[in-house]
Amino acid sequence: MAWDALGVIRFLDRTFHEHYQKGSAKNKSKTEVIERNVEALEKLMRELNVTCDLKTDELRTKFHNISFVDPRRTIFSPSLRRSKRMDRLEEFLKVLNVTQPELEPFSRLSDQPLSVENERITYRQKLIGESHIVPFGCDKRGAEEDGYLRLCGACQAIRRLPDTFFPPFINEVTCDTDKACLYFYDYPHGKCRQKHMNFVVLRNVGTKECQVWKKFNLNVRVSCECFVDEMSFFAKYV
Repeated sequence: MAWDALGVIRFLDRTFHEHYQKGSAKNKSKTEVIERNVEALEKLMRELNVTCDLKTDELRTKFHNISFVDPRRTIFSPSLRRSKRMDRLEEFLKVLNVTQPELEPFSRLSDQPLSVENERITYRQKLIGESHIVPFGCDKRGAEEDGYLRLCGACQAIRRLPDTFFPPFINEVTCDTDKACLYFYDYPHGKCRQKHMNFVVLRNVGTKECQVWKKFNLNVRVSCECFVDEMSFFAKYV
């Protein structure tokens, strides 16, 4: 069998050239990806108020052992996006053997109700925002509603939340100043209590320039209900 020596040499030369060229391009691409991710990580850590120097050779060496995947173009809510950023940050810090500093526990903040149903304990914490009663929006006790008489007086109100909350306005139903109900021979046998509903809003825990929105549990006043006094003879019928 005859061999074309020159053809074989040219084939091997071209194969070696393409192999090294692809390897160089691959290494260059990986280096660019690492640089982009380092910049993104630095911005993320500044946003979360985490101090860490990523310019050291030791950390750069560890970055070469991390697999980076290009993120997909998916739109997340602000709170979910911040949660994912925190998870990514924790993963990076574990790889880099860096201890994450304790951040301010925003998740523990919540709007407490003014009263707790079925309990005698009353919380007197300040209500978040300013509440305004709607003009001519109050229904007095004894007023007719859908063929029935109201046991408790209630007013429609609008609560204006601070600028760091979204939405800025919340509709509420509050109890009237007269809390007595279920009159019998001019004697009240019950008391009106405020009912609340847990409503999730957004709160900016960042700054105006760099906004970071997080879920916030807000107790919204939704109704006013009459509770029968346990010492009243009406209690056995309830």
